[in-house]
Amino acid sequence: GALAATLCSLVPLQALDSFVQNKALHGKTWPGLLEALSVSVHELVDPPPQEGQRADRFKNLRRDPSEGQSQDAPLVITEQSVIAASDRLFIGATPCKTGRHMLLSRFRSRHDLAKCLLASCAIPRSAHPFDLLRNERSPATYPEVDGVIVPPECAWDVAAAAAQMRPADGSLPYSPHGIPCVDGGLSAAAPMPPLELQVHTLSVTPISGPQGCVSASDAQRTAHYHLCPIDTSVRVPLIAPRLAGMRCYLSVDNLQAAAQSLGPSHATMRHWYSRGCEDAERFLAATPEPPE
Repeated sequence: GALAATLCSLVPLQALDSFVQNKALHGKTWPGLLEALSVSVHELVDPPPQEGQRADRFKNLRRDPSEGQSQDAPLVITEQSVIAASDRLFIGATPCKTGRHMLLSRFRSRHDLAKCLLASCAIPRSAHPFDLLRNERSPATYPEVDGVIVPPECAWDVAAAAAQMRPADGSLPYSPHGIPCVDGGLSAAAPMPPLELQVHTLSVTPISGPQGCVSASDAQRTAHYHLCPIDTSVRVPLIAPRLAGMRCYLSVDNLQAAAQSLGPSHATMRHWYSRGCEDAERFLAATPEPPE
């Protein structure tokens, strides 16, 4: 979800369609996005290189023959566009120590953005499906060694993030460089932007559940719409439990979707892409405009 949101925020529509066809549907979203950001995996572990010292770390990568025949210009996401996306692009992460959701929205460089994306996708070894059933009052926590260090300056609430760097018991923080974080979906499957922004929200997921306008605030004149597949499979009736805050059906379709998310084939990826396009067309045709 964080990778998709980043691409939608930073990439023009025509280039985005090309990226989907040539990268995403072949399971290469993450390496393709890193290439567009001109960031290597090694830079996410080591300190970022100084200006003028960045080498082309992708020139020796092997490419598929089909990719070599493409005439499309390589996708490039500039440093300026990443900085401009601050406070417009929100990425969810879960601090290992607290287990409470944190929004990352302030990026000083492409390296910062890549680091936040890596944290948002990091699955700790101790994660368990039952973690998704925990509520906000008793969230699951994870070993800090399993997390990706995120600079506190990247957080929407910088003060709260900085406070996590100062343990109340006086002990030293795990890292002086930031906060160890893991996948944001473990604490909020469909994270919401800060209420003070007063923006309409649309969450998109391949997991079926209640959809349409799932909540609205007359006081702030904002609405939250949820787009997901139509589920006609056998399911447990009259129940839609919350998994990391997102309601979903206990259905055969959702079990199959969960199974297919583990190493899907190109054909499976294209099937879900086509299904998502159909869901979007249906949603736009049936959903009224949000409140003015």
